[in-house]
This record gives sequence, structure tokens and C-alpha cells, in this order.
Amino acid sequence: MADLQNKVLEKTEKVKCKYGSSCYQKSRDHRKRFHRDDSCPSDEGSDPPLKKQRSNNAKKSARDSETLEMVLSREEAHKIIKEKLGVEMPDCFYEVWEFCRSLNAEQPLDALKSAGLTLVGPYDILAGRFTGKDLSRASCLRHCRYVYDPPEFQTVLQGNKRTGFHIGYFRDDPDSLPVFLASNKAEEGYHISPQGENLFAAIMLYIAGELKSTGSKDPSKAAALKGISKQLKEWLESSKLDIPLENKTKKMKQRDKKMVCKLFHGAGLVVPLDSNDVGYREVPETPGDLRKMLKSVMAAATDAERMQAFEPIQELVTLVQFANDECDYGMGLELGLDLFSFGSEYLHKTILNLLPLAYQFLQRDLFGEIITAHLEDRQKGSKLSVV
Repeated sequence: MADLQNKVLEKTEKVKCKYGSSCYQKSRDHRKRFHRDDSCPSDEGSDPPLKKQRSNNAKKSARDSETLEMVLSREEAHKIIKEKLGVEMPDCFYEVWEFCRSLNAEQPLDALKSAGLTLVGPYDILAGRFTGKDLSRASCLRHCRYVYDPPEFQTVLQGNKRTGFHIGYFRDDPDSLPVFLASNKAEEGYHISPQGENLFAAIMLYIAGELKSTGSKDPSKAAALKGISKQLKEWLESSKLDIPLENKTKKMKQRDKKMVCKLFHGAGLVVPLDSNDVGYREVPETPGDLRKMLKSVMAAATDAERMQAFEPIQELVTLVQFANDECDYGMGLELGLDLFSFGSEYLHKTILNLLPLAYQFLQRDLFGEIITAHLEDRQKGSKLSVV
């Protein structure tokens, strides 16, 4: 894996450096990515610290008034993302970045814009948008986090803002790499749809879906989608990367067998079980009955009515406490995530009583930190960037 990571920067076809002989960069990574005039500085010497170079002639991008070129090695990227977001990103995350740089070296975040997608979230770190910003830890964890994104979901692509469509990595444990990609339409609800094992598969599946819905209604859009699809396939072939592009891989099917329940959002819950199945007990209400309870809380006209409607839920919370005493930590996680998916602010206090503790018991502390930060400022819509 380390060899693959170190070779990524070498795979992208060189493009001409826009600064020519005035370029001050001496980084070997920069020289591998760009070719310049003979008078351009040599590649002797060690890599400089993180720097950004302002473009003198760049047009305003859709998400930033300045064009930034970031000289960032793979090792530096790993370090900063881990520091800001608490997780490690898989190889396909960096591979897609290099693919987008090959399409648009100046604005890689917008390289897929013709297909209706924008790179967001941790990609903003690679683009230098976090550099020099005094951001709190909570702000970083909320960056590009949609209203229904559970802590397990990390957005990396933003699509149709009208529907709140976005694609992200889904991981069961913050200390492990993601298990699949998924999508959600935040303006339509909390449902999470798996979209392949890697980001290339998710992009290809998205393009296939868009082409199917577009048909002959919009020839220019269809041509743009087909163009991105062709370029992506050619890039994968030239890079000699063996990346599965199917919707459901063997690895994903194996995870399905480990799921203890589906949860409201549909992506499922995986928790460790011992040989006696200690680790999880189901919430003693059907999903349908639990939804009815939560709707009663929402429909209450007064605080007194709401407190009364909340009593059955409080009984479930008490059962979670008993389950925790017997090491069945998955029950509290299931109930807390279902309450989160329902989306009512009246449930936030109960969610915070359930989820951080469940994550702590399961040694998934980062997820507890994420849910706490998210509920401090849970926003609807698509304007979710903190930079």
C-alpha cells in the first residue's frame, strides 16, 4: 500500500507550469507534476513546508475567489487530514485527486463540474483552503457535514444542491478505512445508498444514473457525462490500477453478513460480537413503531404533551442502560442513530446521552466527538463549508 501511495504523484501526465521561469517552487513533487522553462529553479534540495501560490490571472471559482496551487506531498496530506478530521483516507481518495488534477490543474476541485459534481470536505485540505485558517476542532469536524450525515459518513463530493445530493465514505470504525461509498439526498430524507467500494466506482455509478435519467432530453449534459466517464476509464487504464467498479463487491457483501440491524438510514450497523453474541441486543420496538413514537413527540402541541409522548422513548433509554451494564453496547448505538436520522431537535439531548457513550464503549471515540460537534450546529441545506 505504501508503494502505491508514493507512486500516485508520478502517474499524472505533466502539464505546463503556469508560472514558468518565475516559479519559486523547488519541490520534487512539483517537478514531477509540471514541466517548466529551462530557467525554472532546479529540483535540488528538500521539499519546502506547505505553501500556497496565488494565481495572478485566475478566474473566480464557484467556491473561492482565489485560485490556489498546493504543493502537498502524500505524507503531509495524511498528517493534516488526520490532525483536522481524525481519520485516514484510502488510496482511491488520493487517486481521484490526481485524476482531477490531470483534468484541471488550476482548479481540481471543479474538475468534475461538467458532470455536476464538486470535490469537497477533505479535498479542501488538499486544495489549501484550510491553510492559514484558525478553525476549532468542532468546526473541522462539521465541515461539509449534511443534516442527516451520521458520524460514520464523510462527504467528499457535492452534487445537486436542490436535492442535497452528496457522496461520501462510510466507515464502521474511525480507526479503520471506509468500507464503501454512499450517497444521500439530504433534502429528501435520511436514506443512505451504498455506491461501490471505492470513489471511482461511486463516480461511475453516479454518471450511469445521470445518463439514464437524462436520456435524450439534454444532449449537452449527456455528452459531458460521457466525456468524464471516458477520461476516467482511460486514466485508470493508463495508471494500471486494478480498481473494482461494480456497485456491490465481495467485501461489501461480507460486511452485509456482519450487520446486526439495518437502521433507519439503511446502511446498517456493525458492532463486534463475542462467541456468545454479547455486544448487541435489538431495540424492542419495530422500526415502524419507533417512528410512530417519534412522530408523536414532533406533533405535540405543548411541552406537557411532548413530555408525555416522550415517555415510551425514555423507557427505551432505560433498557439501553441495562444493555450497557451487560456489554450489549450496540443497542444504545442503534437507538441513538435512529433518533439522529429522524432529525428532530427535540431529540438532540437524548442523542447526546446515548451516542457518545456508545461510541466510547466501542472504542470509536472520534464518532462521539463528531456527533457532539454536529449537534452543536446542525444545519440544513448545502452551504456547509467552514472555509
